[in-house]
Amino acid sequence: MTRDDILWLGGLVIGGVGIIAAICGRKLSGTPRHLAGRLLLAMAVYVLQGAVVIAILIYLYPALSHTPAAARGFVIAMFGWLGLAARVLMRMLPSEFWPTERPKPQWMQRFGIIDIACLFALAGGTAAMAGFI
Repeated sequence: MTRDDILWLGGLVIGGVGIIAAICGRKLSGTPRHLAGRLLLAMAVYVLQGAVVIAILIYLYPALSHTPAAARGFVIAMFGWLGLAARVLMRMLPSEFWPTERPKPQWMQRFGIIDIACLFALAGGTAAMAGFI
């Protein structure tokens, strides 16, 4: 990963966090501080996990074979990792943000089939990237 790649990725992450903070600052002006803090923490973890996967995959991709299968594996691994990040975001969201007539579903709190599918996508995509499949 070159210095330009790192700067570009850092700019995307900082810009994305700035946009999210601006949107949330307006929407969360009347909510209690602890709830707004937990929501912003959940979103920060999601953005950080997304930035880490992009950085890792960009760093690993040049060392791997440049075949169509490796490119497909790259995309599959990225979707698997971002799916896991979305699951972490769902778990960390405070229950108070859900409507009282429809509480937060229990499947969001437990390890389940969605997590397993994302892990398989991550493992399969990485294996395709490496040329094992």
